[in-house]
Order: sequence, then C-alpha cells, then structure tokens
Amino acid sequence: MLAGLKAAGDAQWVLVHDAARPCLHQDDLARLLALSETSRTGGILAAPVRDTMKRAEPGKNAIAHTVDRNGLWHALTPQFFPRELLHDCLTRALNEGADYYRRSLGAGILRIPSSVGRRPCG
Repeated sequence: MLAGLKAAGDAQWVLVHDAARPCLHQDDLARLLALSETSRTGGILAAPVRDTMKRAEPGKNAIAHTVDRNGLWHALTPQFFPRELLHDCLTRALNEGADYYRRSLGAGILRIPSSVGRRPCG
C-alpha cells in the first residue's frame, strides 16, 4: 500500500479499494467523493448492520448475549483519505509493528474520525 501511495505522487486524496468487493456502484462512488468537500480526514462507504449480532463468551463456544446493533455499520470499500495523512499513519503503524491491515487503512492508529457515506442496502 505504501508503494501505491508513493506512486500517487502529490495527489491530495487517495481511494483504497480491495479485491474482496470488486463491484462498485457509480452512485456510491459519487456519494463518497462528495464527502471530500466537507471532510478533512477522509471517509468510507458503510451500510447499517441489519443482521443479528451475538457476542461469545471469551474462550468459550457459547453465546454471552445479543449485541445491540444500533449504531453498528459494515465498513465497505473504497475508503478515501488524504494521501499524506494515510502515508503517515501507515508508516507509523509499520514502525510500531501494528497489524495495520486490520485497521481502517491506518486511520484507526490515530483514531481519526472519518465521515461515513451511507450505501443503500439491497
């Protein structure tokens, strides 16, 4: 990912999209890009969680309780960030040995608030 950011040259913003979600609706991309007009830290596509979520007891194969899905979102791609900010976050994560691929593309390292672009379900 760092090589991709380097290849982006002096671009102000970058979009990161993974191969796990190859299909992207033009409307979703347009809504996401519109967030760049109001956000300084980036944004993601997301859909509200509609599934029933269960929390298991730690170390056991038993359900502890049903999770309140109010306010929970499925994070989708692409995600967009200021190129320089994402580069700095990923570099920091790499230097600290953090597993940055499990984070929201490095932004989780600094707990950077990001805008959420709603993707319609269905």
